[in-house]
Amino acid sequence: MAESKVPLDTIIKHLSDTLSQHGSTIRTLEESIESVRSQIDTRINTIRDDTKQELQSLETNLTNLITAKDTVWTQVSDSIHSLNTDLQELKTLFTNHIIAQPPPTEHSTPTNVQTTVHTPVHAVPPPFVNTSLSTSYVLLQTHMQASTTIVLPPSTTLPTFS
Repeated sequence: MAESKVPLDTIIKHLSDTLSQHGSTIRTLEESIESVRSQIDTRINTIRDDTKQELQSLETNLTNLITAKDTVWTQVSDSIHSLNTDLQELKTLFTNHIIAQPPPTEHSTPTNVQTTVHTPVHAVPPPFVNTSLSTSYVLLQTHMQASTTIVLPPSTTLPTFS
């Protein structure tokens, strides 16, 4: 093959054109990357703002829910405390109370007086009653059935009408 000589001006022009094309391609790529970076930054900021708002909303809702639950829990605790206090008072009343027998009627004699205490069906505590309270419940129901005494307040506490 015979060697051919290429003029130096042609080689320089060819290199110059190739470098210009590469430079143009690099600028286009840089602009595209900058555009994509801007879009990504915008999208990240939007997602960050949306997430922040959702978290604030969740925090507010949880705070309100916790406050409401605390209020309900306080009411339940107060009710339980009140019930325990009332139960203690009832236990004290029943342990200190002497069951008085009713006075004999004109038609009855001591030989025909019968005192039988029947445990009614409702004296069995319901299934939701605590077993430690069931004894008190049965005693309460039995006592309420067996007692025929009516306890009235002192006459000084009764209302007077003028």
